[in-house]
Amino acid sequence: MDGMSMLWFGATFAAGCVALLGIGLCVLVAPGLVRLLLRHLQNEKEMAALVKAGVPQLPPTEPVHRYARCHAHVFPLVGVHESTRYLVQMARMLGSEVFVVRFITGAPRVVISSLSGIRHVLFVNLSNYVRAPLARQTLSDLVGESSVILAEGPEHARLRRMVHSMFKASSLLDAAPIFFKLARELVEQWRPACSTEHGAVQHHVEQRMVTFALDAILQYSFNSSAFTDELAAAYSTIFGGDDDPILLMMLERMMFPWLKWTSPTLRRRQKAVRSVRELSRAAVEDRQRQRTASQDVDHESEPQDMLDKLLDAQDPENPSGMNLSQTEVVDQILTNFSAGQATTSVVMSWGLWVLASNAVVQQNVHQHVSELQSSEKYCACTSDSARLELLDQLEYLDWFIYELMRLYLPVPFMTRVTLADDIIDGWLVPKGTTCVTDLAALMLSRDIFGEDVDTFRPERWAPGPANPRALAQREVLSVLPFSIGPHSCLGRRFALFEIKVVLSSVLTAFHISLPAGATSEKEPKRCGFLGSPSNVSLCLSQRN
Repeated sequence: MDGMSMLWFGATFAAGCVALLGIGLCVLVAPGLVRLLLRHLQNEKEMAALVKAGVPQLPPTEPVHRYARCHAHVFPLVGVHESTRYLVQMARMLGSEVFVVRFITGAPRVVISSLSGIRHVLFVNLSNYVRAPLARQTLSDLVGESSVILAEGPEHARLRRMVHSMFKASSLLDAAPIFFKLARELVEQWRPACSTEHGAVQHHVEQRMVTFALDAILQYSFNSSAFTDELAAAYSTIFGGDDDPILLMMLERMMFPWLKWTSPTLRRRQKAVRSVRELSRAAVEDRQRQRTASQDVDHESEPQDMLDKLLDAQDPENPSGMNLSQTEVVDQILTNFSAGQATTSVVMSWGLWVLASNAVVQQNVHQHVSELQSSEKYCACTSDSARLELLDQLEYLDWFIYELMRLYLPVPFMTRVTLADDIIDGWLVPKGTTCVTDLAALMLSRDIFGEDVDTFRPERWAPGPANPRALAQREVLSVLPFSIGPHSCLGRRFALFEIKVVLSSVLTAFHISLPAGATSEKEPKRCGFLGSPSNVSLCLSQRN
């Protein structure tokens, strides 16, 4: 073959490869572009309905990038904290806490940041709202389709009735020995390096709080903590940290399904999701085999963990009905893992950072805890349950946690879709509209919390005539941070008990401070949807 022929062959081969590559790209991209076009047409139809209804919206002169910044859904691009601040500014500029913004794909969203509007969507007219499809799909990966979190209508009511008794405060006091035992282990783990002659020693906090929260849930659920390390590694991948997968997940589910196979980040996440489900299913199946093999044993006379209670659970309104299926049991366990450990560990990590960065607040919390622990009533306690019951009554610790969750809210917003036309704060919201209940913006309301809304001040939650905003602030507690009504978080008391035991135990043993060079003005980076603090290092010195 002469040189010209070889050149012609090479050019033809290259052109063929380019053509095949182009065809392949078209096959991959074209369906996504078609979806994008159809979504655009639907978006404009929804926007026209909102314009016709007169719902306030951003000025048309706003640059496109400002639209992207003004919705908490796009926090992978700008950060949820900045998005919330911008939404608060927009509400003030428009003079309305109900208004329309554009999602990153151009989809209209009705943002609701008033207490009355949020209560209306999540409680007053709950039956008119369902979870948004994208939020539902994302959550179903973590908690399963039959989770009480995702169920709607009669099915949700049935599941909630069957598991509700396990989360009553009286039942959860049985978990007190678990909390105090794990807290003592945490203190003993940190204590050796913190002897007074060595001075303050630096510790990394956030990952240790994740393992603490997982240990607590595992011991309460299975009476074991055998899977803690595997679950901690899996959830670190699922929630992403600095390598946040949320933006990729949105692109995959809205336009490009093939990303689930081609993106290393999404592949790692799916592998971690499967790992958590397989561990949970294996634990449930193992317990079922044990129960079958020992049917002659009187289980009622033995202490039961949560898994036993789930397997025995019956609907109080239909005692002769079926127990929970194996899938339902697994999904409730997954719900505890995903919702419980993630939010609780985030709050505990931020709590330790706030105590370290604010010496006055730390002194006040420590003083109240110390006074309680030295009281005759506390010293007379003979059980961890009794001690936890007294700790739960410590008012200043409640104020600290309320303020912590106000400024470091682990769930900044919730999305719901209207099933029929509705009126929210006087505005008509058409059927099929996606509404965003912006809890984070509510927590920055100057009308409710005053001009010092950005300041961490636990005393703002004090009741009484000296606080003119006390009533409004107490109403905020109905949605802070566990939602409200029939869909409120069942694990609320479990989380609060755990947080109180950890913070009080660490403060009793150690004085906490920031490392050299760190300041309270520079917060740790908030990562992922939950705003988990990144690379929190604190210095601990042993108290005398």
